[in-house]
Amino acid sequence: MTNVSGVLDKKRERIPAIDQAMADRLIDEGVITGGMVPKVESALWVVKNGVGGVAIIDGFQLWAILAELLTHEGFGTLVQAKLG
Repeated sequence: MTNVSGVLDKKRERIPAIDQAMADRLIDEGVITGGMVPKVESALWVVKNGVGGVAIIDGFQLWAILAELLTHEGFGTLVQAKLG
């Protein structure tokens, strides 16, 4: 849970899903910065150790968890081992 809608791209729009390769590229390019870097790195560590996915969502939005679970595209950013 965080105070933004998930991992954001250069246009400050939410990225629905990322994997290790995309996260590394976005960090290297300076798109993922500040406090989002440790969130993404922690989520990737968990995924590497067997969890199917981690959702980074805005905890200030009502129904954020339900929206993440019950919608096709989700509400935040899903961190997973490999996209696709």
